[in-house]
Amino acid sequence: MEKINKILLENQDLKYRDFVSKLSPTFPKDRFIGVRLPILRKITSGLSQDDKMMHIKDLPHTYFEEILMHRYIIEKMKGYEEVIKEINILLPYLTDWALTDGFKNKSLEKNKDLYIKEIYKWIDDDKIYTKRFGIHQLMSYYLNDDFKIEYVDKVNRVETNNEYYLDMMVAWFFTTALCKHFDEVYNYFSSHQMKSESILKKTISKCRDSYLLDDNQKALIKKL
Repeated sequence: MEKINKILLENQDLKYRDFVSKLSPTFPKDRFIGVRLPILRKITSGLSQDDKMMHIKDLPHTYFEEILMHRYIIEKMKGYEEVIKEINILLPYLTDWALTDGFKNKSLEKNKDLYIKEIYKWIDDDKIYTKRFGIHQLMSYYLNDDFKIEYVDKVNRVETNNEYYLDMMVAWFFTTALCKHFDEVYNYFSSHQMKSESILKKTISKCRDSYLLDDNQKALIKKL
C-alpha cells in the first residue's frame, strides 16, 4: 500500500486537486491527492494482480483516489457473484456522487435478470449514496430495449428526504427515461404525481435543456 501511495503522490496535480475537491463538497478536501482520472486508470491497470487484491482488502481507504482505484478494480472483474460481493463491501465507502456514478462491469450486463434484484435492494437502502448508486445502475442498464415502466415507479417511490444529491439523481433518471421512452413515461406521470415538487422542477429543467426532446414534448412535460 505504501508503494501505491508513492505512485499516487508522484502523479499529484495540486491545481486539479483544488478543482475536483470543489466538485465534491461532501468529501473532505484533505482526502484528495489530485490525480487525473486517465492517469489513475492507467496506474490501476498497471498494478499486478496481487497488488490489486491487496488494495481492495485494505479498507478503509484514506484517499478519494484509493477508493476510485478500488472501484476500477471491481469494474474489471469477470465473475458475477464476485463482482456483487465486492460491490457490497465497497458501497458503504462510496460517500460522494463522483464515487458512485459511472460504474460499469460486463458481467452485470450479462446477468441483468439477477442484477435487478440487487439494484432494488440498494434503492431501498437507507444510505443516500447507496440509493444513488442503485438508481444510477438502473438508469445505466435498464432504460433501453428491455425497459419496463415499473422501473420508473420504483424510483418514484424513493424517499429522498430532500437530499440534494439524491434528488438530482432521481431527476436525472426521470429525464433519461423520458428521453428514451417518452410516451410511456409521460403517461405514467400524467396519472402518477411525482412525490417531490423539487424533483419535478429539476426534471422539467433538465428536459428543457435536452436535445433529445422536441418542443412539443417539452411543452407537455412543463404541464406536469
